[in-house]
Amino acid sequence: MTNDIENLGYSLLDVCECLKNLTPENYRESWIYDKLLPCHDVYHCQWSSRKSSATEPDELYIKLGFDEKCTTILVASFHLH
Repeated sequence: MTNDIENLGYSLLDVCECLKNLTPENYRESWIYDKLLPCHDVYHCQWSSRKSSATEPDELYIKLGFDEKCTTILVASFHLH
């Protein structure tokens, strides 16, 4: 996932800003990999790095999960959709 973020030219601040701006409208589905662990939620959104010169935002696929105690959000996927 880190390579995907670097290939997009995004900084950690860009990723945090993008995640902060996700809305319920960006939600697509939930994936359950193991019935004993919390599910992963999938989001699609448009976003551009603050330093990007692109005229169109990137179409992103983001998958978020939680740790076993549901106290930490895990970024499982962050790449072009």
